[in-house]
Amino acid sequence: MPEKSVSQAFMKNIIFDFGNVLIDLDIPSTYRALKELIAEEEKETAEDYINDQVKKYETGKISTELFVNSILKISKNSVQAKEVIDAWNKMLIGIPANRMDWLREMKKYHRMAIFSNTNELHIENVYQHLRSDHAGLDFENEFFEGVFYSHLLGCRKPEKDCFELVLERLGWKASETVFIDDLEVNVKAADQAGIIGMQLMADVAIEDVIPPGSLFATPK
Repeated sequence: MPEKSVSQAFMKNIIFDFGNVLIDLDIPSTYRALKELIAEEEKETAEDYINDQVKKYETGKISTELFVNSILKISKNSVQAKEVIDAWNKMLIGIPANRMDWLREMKKYHRMAIFSNTNELHIENVYQHLRSDHAGLDFENEFFEGVFYSHLLGCRKPEKDCFELVLERLGWKASETVFIDDLEVNVKAADQAGIIGMQLMADVAIEDVIPPGSLFATPK
């Protein structure tokens, strides 16, 4: 393990966001696909409406069936539920094999967890991807001490209380924990909860910028 300087501390714990940090996403592709399904007379207000439904879905306030039906409600008459589901899952690309190798090395230095704003459809799709592309790997249990999905927690980032709930369940100290996310608003929320927030820039692979054993943070 690398030596730590007087001004830096080696961070014991890492909480990862999932999408665009550990699993690659193409979010615009989903919104393009959904746009093709929306009825012409609904397009002006569709974005705000869909974002509101997503927030409810990602906090477990509505079921998958209700979420899909909410999109069907503003879609063209010919659109079927499967088309909505396919469009919604279109953003999910996958986890490259070399990232699994990186996580295996990172685990030698850190306790690790996931905290993700997500939903039942996406997690089911991720499980299918893991079974097909990473057969025999128990992803959640092999690498992480805890996996926290917003639709099961009943809250989501950037809510400060949700970060505190995750820390409480893990039994980790905020000051010894790094949170890595691709969105600035979530990183700032982690900072407010006393966690060291780090933003992963767009189109940057995490394994290319954080070599195992290199993660230090300047104490606040």
